Amino acid sequence: MNKDWTKQEEIKLRHLYPNTYCRELQKIFGCSRSAILRRARKLGLKSHLQSMGGLKYSFNAGFFSKPTVLNSYYAGFMAADGCICTPKHRTMTLQIELHHKDRIVLDRFKEDIHYTGPIRYIKQKKRGDTVLIQIHSKKLCEDLCKNFNITPRKSRTLKHPTNLSPRQIISFIIGYIDGDGSIFLSQHKYLNLSVSGTKSIVTWIKHYLELFTKISSSTKSMRFCKVWYYRVYCSNATKMLKVLNQFPIKKLERKWDTIFNGI
Repeated sequence: MNKDWTKQEEIKLRHLYPNTYCRELQKIFGCSRSAILRRARKLGLKSHLQSMGGLKYSFNAGFFSKPTVLNSYYAGFMAADGCICTPKHRTMTLQIELHHKDRIVLDRFKEDIHYTGPIRYIKQKKRGDTVLIQIHSKKLCEDLCKNFNITPRKSRTLKHPTNLSPRQIISFIIGYIDGDGSIFLSQHKYLNLSVSGTKSIVTWIKHYLELFTKISSSTKSMRFCKVWYYRVYCSNATKMLKVLNQFPIKKLERKWDTIFNGI
């Protein structure tokens, strides 16, 4: 049965269609799936929610299409601890594998990107059990490259992102720290912050951390075994991390809360 669409309904459909599942649209507009799809095609609308082959795992494929504070955090995390795979004869794949104690990051990412697929638990004897999420999406991977300079085989080639707003830069850096940074107390109970990576990303993080927190550290970026490091110690580390901790983005509690409970 055909549906007569009002102008107000068409405006509402334009707003909802890109990021709303069809079953939800059926409830909202009280019509069949085919009626919604026909009207969407007539209006030239495209959905950002994709399916993964026959498994029908849905997700917001446009999640990284435009930098935001939220997706900048995840992009920073992936720059440090994720990867883009390009297997032969398969779609580009976004993959994140973490120690199982950090599963909360994948749970949050799965919720924020509306991913309906599983988070796999992998038993590992040598390095401890891990959790893994894989999303096959050329668009997700291309948007990460375009907006955040995250490319396949990035460990030696990663470049810092450009054209991010100040808040997006802070969010990206916090995500990077959560992925591959280290916050710890020395044996003398002094707070330390350390990040590692390519020269491009480490010097960029150093510049903006000191700019945003207004803390000038005498520590320089250092190279060791082809990896670059930036470390901040004692009172400077405490001041810098307190500023970052106040930024309103969910962080990896294991790295942040246990330290600041003792300060």
